[in-house]
Amino acid sequence: SRRHVAYGHVWASEWKERRGGFVTLRELSRVTMELVCESLGFKGKGICKVHGTGFVVICDRALPGERFLGCVTRRKGSYAEVTKIKTLTPHRDLVEAPCEYASYCGGCKAQNLSYEAQLRAKDEQVHELITHVGRFSDNSPGLETVLKAIVSCDIQF
Repeated sequence: SRRHVAYGHVWASEWKERRGGFVTLRELSRVTMELVCESLGFKGKGICKVHGTGFVVICDRALPGERFLGCVTRRKGSYAEVTKIKTLTPHRDLVEAPCEYASYCGGCKAQNLSYEAQLRAKDEQVHELITHVGRFSDNSPGLETVLKAIVSCDIQF
């Protein structure tokens, strides 16, 4: 059994082997995973999938393209929440946040994401809502009248 010595957590590969049976919240809370954030979700939380399983995990302050170690803190039905322990590779659109309190305040979770990347993330979120909640498909007639391009602002902050 591979264990992460510094934290004493079970690695994701070992957790995957256990998934065939019932996994308690206590067991799940000891799981450390290496994750890559795929996109931003509601309230700026990073959406990731456990490699090889497709299981969705959500991480506060994880940004698209960022590779990090995360520890599961809570499981909610079909997904889990993780806390970032250590960033392995920073996200591809890293910028310095204009607010000195951004790293711990919590109000503006994506300030250290470039403005262009923020616009792309918002466009993806709106597209996702229109197609899944609104039940439009990418070839639906009239989609272009409903889904317009995101308009950037001259003053960003």
